[in-house]
This record gives sequence, structure tokens and C-alpha cells, in this order.
Amino acid sequence: MIRTAIVAAMHGELRPLARGWRHVKRNRVEIWRWRFDTGEWVAACAGAGQNAATRALAEIEKDGPVASVVSVGWAGALSEIYQCGQAYWVSGVIDTLTGERFRVPQFAAGGSKAQPEIWLATGPKVADAAEKQRLAAAYKAGLVDMEAAAIARLAGMRGISFQCIKGVSDGLDD
Repeated sequence: MIRTAIVAAMHGELRPLARGWRHVKRNRVEIWRWRFDTGEWVAACAGAGQNAATRALAEIEKDGPVASVVSVGWAGALSEIYQCGQAYWVSGVIDTLTGERFRVPQFAAGGSKAQPEIWLATGPKVADAAEKQRLAAAYKAGLVDMEAAAIARLAGMRGISFQCIKGVSDGLDD
């Protein structure tokens, strides 16, 4: 069976995606499952921050290995070109605590145009307007969150596919 993990910070980020999936709460991690003929999608959230994201993926892996992992959820805009309510495929993730950069393999559906590169900065706290300006200048990133770098790092360590899709919840000046 092929298992795909989806990790977010908050249940509100997963609820629309996992509507109708079987839901359990285990070890302070909310988990949703949807099984089909050849595999399983497993979504989990454990709160904000890299430690919580690590805990969520670890809880998914207790039931078996995963073939790929997707970091989803809300992010803050670091530029006015990223609009609230829009979702974006992330091209790369930067851990602002370590400086590590994780490139995300891109793919395009048949006939679709490739989007410009969008880098996501993962920081240790919610970024206010001043911090967003600093992150944009220091890292040339377009978005900021608190979890994706942990998931990118773990995927790399395990040799599994990683993708990242973020919806903008707050604008540059918010």
C-alpha cells in the first residue's frame, strides 16, 4: 500500500481537505485517514511550529512508512503580490533558524504554465509586519510559515518525495 502524508499545523487547515475521512486523536495529534484500493492518504496536525509538525509526521509513521509528504496550510505573505485567499505551490523552503534550504521538485499539469519560483521562510514565531519585511529582504522569500522546514528536512532524511502548498492567510502589512 502506498501512503501519502499531509501535515498542517491546525485542524482548520485540514478540515476542508479531509472532510468525510475517518478521524482520530492520538497522543495530542489529530489524524484523518482515507483508504483506497492501492493506498492511503493520512493527514495530521499537532499545532504550530517545527516540533509540532515533527510530532504529527512521527504519529503518521507509527502506522507504517510513507512514500511522500505534503506540507499544507496557511502562510503569511512577504510581498504584496501574494494575495489572501490564494494558494501557491512552493518552490523551496528556508529554515530561518539554520539557514538550510530545501528545494521542492516542481511539476506542471499538461498544458499548464510553470509559475514563478516562490520560496517559503519557516520561522519560530508568528511574523508581524516588521518581521515580514526583514524575512523578505534577508531570504528573498515570498511566504512565511512555522512548520514546512521540519517536514522538508524529514522528507529529505527519509528519501521520500516532498511537496508544499500554502494558502495566504495574512498580507504583508498584517
